[in-house]
Amino acid sequence: MNILFAHNYNMPHAWELAEQGELPWHHLWGSRALVEAGHHIMFAKFDGKGFLNRFNRSGPLGDLVQQKYILRQNGFDVIYAGIPDATRLIALLKRIGCMKTRCITLFHHPVGLATGAKRWTESSTVKGCDVHLCLSRRVSESVKLFLSPASPNPPILTWGPDLAFYGPPSPLGDTVLSAGKTGRDFNTLLRAASELPYSFEILSDAPLVSPGSNVQIQWGPDGTVPFSHREVRECYRKSRIVAIPLQPWESLVGLTGLLDALAMGRPVLCTRNPCIDVDIEEIGCGFWLDPFDVKAWREKIQQLYREPSLAEEMGAKGRAFCEEKLNLQTFERQLLHVIENLD
Repeated sequence: MNILFAHNYNMPHAWELAEQGELPWHHLWGSRALVEAGHHIMFAKFDGKGFLNRFNRSGPLGDLVQQKYILRQNGFDVIYAGIPDATRLIALLKRIGCMKTRCITLFHHPVGLATGAKRWTESSTVKGCDVHLCLSRRVSESVKLFLSPASPNPPILTWGPDLAFYGPPSPLGDTVLSAGKTGRDFNTLLRAASELPYSFEILSDAPLVSPGSNVQIQWGPDGTVPFSHREVRECYRKSRIVAIPLQPWESLVGLTGLLDALAMGRPVLCTRNPCIDVDIEEIGCGFWLDPFDVKAWREKIQQLYREPSLAEEMGAKGRAFCEEKLNLQTFERQLLHVIENLD
């Protein structure tokens, strides 16, 4: 089968990085498994700074550069959109009967949170695509609201880490690590850090003020976390605890960092997010915290330092859960099943 894959970053470059061991394969969203199964993958052209996207890439019609590229291609059987913004216009064209190529879309965030024109195009995106894949139960429920009552619940795919990239678990280090950019609440963590004697390392996409000599902050002036995935992996390797402080958003945030932490065998402290189905307390690999709860952050960090055996046990349970259930191979099998059972 010929599959055209579109996402919100340069996938050919990501493929090269993954082949070089600089990027975990789960950031290729199952495309490698499709190739290994005999399918032909074509990556849609991505240009985040192109003229058509200068004002619209996150707007109602999504990534117009990629969609212009898709509309000019022939000979593919399926469009696989790794994110809805990659094919919003395509879905609208399908809905009004101007395009018939089957479209599979992976939904990361709940549908219906937007307002105005984007809410209308969100509805068209759902109704215009043929197969709806979702990253969580909350997302699946929101997509179902835009489908006919007789439609089955959209399937949930288990996105998990490429464990080969992370290697075998290593002994716990000495720092509290917090790495990420979207939807982070670093201020709450910094307030907790100011009352603790432990070492903290924060990798951010924006400037932050360190509350003391025990907090090391590195940030990217261009709006990115200033490290490669391989370098961030080494920061995880030196950590004792992974902290994921989040804003109380209804959309999905924090999942990538959570997968990194579990794959590295580190205990996790994370703000609750309604779109994360991985229950770290049920697994026994960490603690959920409520938004902006400085006291809880301080107490849980202290607990994991004062009880080293608990920290080690939690890290081991997270890694074991990944090896058993939450891994790239699970996601790839689920995606292949969908692709190879299209009507």
